[in-house]
Amino acid sequence: SKANFDALNLHNCTVIPCNERLRVANYQYETASCKAMLNVEFRGKCWVLPLFVVDCKFPTLLGRDWICVMFGTDWLDRLVEMMDQIHMNSVSAAQRESVIGRIKQSSVF
Repeated sequence: SKANFDALNLHNCTVIPCNERLRVANYQYETASCKAMLNVEFRGKCWVLPLFVVDCKFPTLLGRDWICVMFGTDWLDRLVEMMDQIHMNSVSAAQRESVIGRIKQSSVF
C-alpha cells in the first residue's frame, strides 16, 4: 500500500503520480497510486527501475523490467527449457507451443 511504501523512507528514488491500471497475479486489475523510479544496483550494474504502488492486498509490484534485469531477457525461454527437462516426454510439442503462446500473450507476463 502507499502507507507501507512511504514507511520505507526510500531516498534514492523519484516518485511519480500514476494512474496506470495493471493486471496483477490473480488476473484482476488494480490502479497504481504512484510509480517510484528506483536506482538499483544488481550484480555490479546500475539500473533505474519502476516500482508500482497499489492500494490493495498486493505488495508493491515489480514488473517485467525487474524480471529482465534479474533473470535476463530470455527468462521465459529458459523457464520453459527447464520445465521441458523436468517433464521430458510427458507434454506434446503442440501442447508446449500452446502454453508458451498463451504465456507470451498474457498481460500478466
